[in-house]
Amino acid sequence: MATAALSFRQRVHAYDSAIASAASPVAKWCAPGRRSRRSVAPPTCCSRSGTAPTESVQHSRRAALISAASVAVATALPPHCAVAADEEEARPPITDTVYLDFSVDGEPAGRVVIGVFGTGPAPLAAKRFTQLATGSTGVSYRRTQIDVVRAGEFVRDAGIRTFSYAETTQSTALAGGETADAFAPELEAPGRLFHDRAGLVSLVALSGTQSDAVKERLTAMNGRLVTVRDGGPPAPNGTAFAMTVAPSPALDGIAAVVGCVLEGMDVVGALAALPANRNADDSGLFFAVAKSVGDKRALVREKGNGRPLAKVVVTACGRVESR
Repeated sequence: MATAALSFRQRVHAYDSAIASAASPVAKWCAPGRRSRRSVAPPTCCSRSGTAPTESVQHSRRAALISAASVAVATALPPHCAVAADEEEARPPITDTVYLDFSVDGEPAGRVVIGVFGTGPAPLAAKRFTQLATGSTGVSYRRTQIDVVRAGEFVRDAGIRTFSYAETTQSTALAGGETADAFAPELEAPGRLFHDRAGLVSLVALSGTQSDAVKERLTAMNGRLVTVRDGGPPAPNGTAFAMTVAPSPALDGIAAVVGCVLEGMDVVGALAALPANRNADDSGLFFAVAKSVGDKRALVREKGNGRPLAKVVVTACGRVESR
């Protein structure tokens, strides 16, 4: 009851304080506990007395989504933000700093500042992520959407769906081309980083499902049984990225760690706590059988699992010139 009465700023402050108190004895890889410089303002749907005005119902709904997410973030401390002091030297050097601004249903949700490991175990993936975050090749993460929210694990941005270079020549094309094939070997590179803590940012190279393989099935056509090959959904093009709020082993082997969150971990945590589509029976036997035979209904259902109910968009992105 007391938690529900807290204002938005109080909830975020509680989250920051909890991280600071837990991480104070040790050093941190980055600074996932630092608040975004452009965090969401307190929702105006309620007055200090707790009475809600009748106007601006739509704004109240949007603010309530972000506020509800903040309650979950403020009451559950991810203990993996910090690392032991002797692990500080093991962190790859940060060679570039970029930012991503997010909105939830059209309302600003804050800024996330990311340090890029340009000389880490996945240099090509890191360069590719930097180019997309800064827009230096003519395409960027601006207007892309968060398409997967795994509460307590990570959020994923769908990345670039269609490549459309504006006045771009081959010399300034995206590192690795328009597929993930070039940096996919970095997933198995020696010294690769695992998704073992909160605040990591990675570039997705593989889907992690078995639906990508070509499947054959028999179907009736013109009175005869013919073999039809289904290739499944298209493979990732190497532009989708994920941000962790806790250890996320599901991302190991399908995404290359390219950096970590320096500021705005409160924003990432709030996004990860947003309400999302949950298909409780996706692990059942009938769903597994339908998926194995290439039933498109099962594939569509799986694709929608984890999709946030709110529209979460990257409204701006770029390079942080000075820190």
